[in-house]
Amino acid sequence: MRVDDQLVSFETLRELADEFDDDRVCRSFVDSFINMWEARHARLREAILTCDVKAAMDAVLSVKTASAMAGAKPLSALAAKLQQLIQCLGEEMRTSRTLALLEEIKSCGEATIVQLRLWYSGSAGSGGR
Repeated sequence: MRVDDQLVSFETLRELADEFDDDRVCRSFVDSFINMWEARHARLREAILTCDVKAAMDAVLSVKTASAMAGAKPLSALAAKLQQLIQCLGEEMRTSRTLALLEEIKSCGEATIVQLRLWYSGSAGSGGR
């Protein structure tokens, strides 16, 4: 991933806030996304390492869907790639390609969280809106 890639579509977050007609709901979702990132990634990593197809699919779909809702399009796209690999490889999913993609997801996720915190949550939850 290039440094200049946009990690978060803030337009998507604005649309989410508008959909609920309440900025607090969107802010709460973003806060939950941030707070759940490490657990989501750990669950995905564990499922891949143990070749648990069902758990891996559940975890990757969680990352993909939540990322899309949070406007994290690159992270969602990486999760979609991993989803395809899991579907193709099944119980043989623990490959160098899958593990490399898992690391790319981790890096992208961490950078996404930083961008969300800087722009949206702010140090005391007063954010960029």
